[in-house]
Amino acid sequence: MAEDKEYLQGLEEYIRQGEPQKQERGRAWQTAIGQQEVDGLKTSPYLLDTVREHIEGDIAVDYDKHRVEFGEVVEGFDRKVNEVTVTEIAKQKPNFFVLRDASAANDNVLDNFEQIFKHYPPDTINKIL
Repeated sequence: MAEDKEYLQGLEEYIRQGEPQKQERGRAWQTAIGQQEVDGLKTSPYLLDTVREHIEGDIAVDYDKHRVEFGEVVEGFDRKVNEVTVTEIAKQKPNFFVLRDASAANDNVLDNFEQIFKHYPPDTINKIL
């Protein structure tokens, strides 16, 4: 738990003093991790490592490079997330999926988002931010 608090302080540091892209990624991850806390879930060390790597630019978080661990949050914060990507992520049946509205390739992605998740993993908690 102390490690989580320390890490969240690190996110605050990215948001306050980081480069613009790191600030944006830090805010997005802060929201996703906050959603987990609201739902009473503990952030795993795996997710924290993935967050750090993504913010630093060591990994891209698009469909081809998603690293999904059962029970974790999957996010769509990169640009131009399309329906095919959302569908492929839904087929992985994550417990949580968060999509930033500005990341959607077009309005159809936002319009069909809930339907896609109702069809594949109806128990996935999903949210558009």
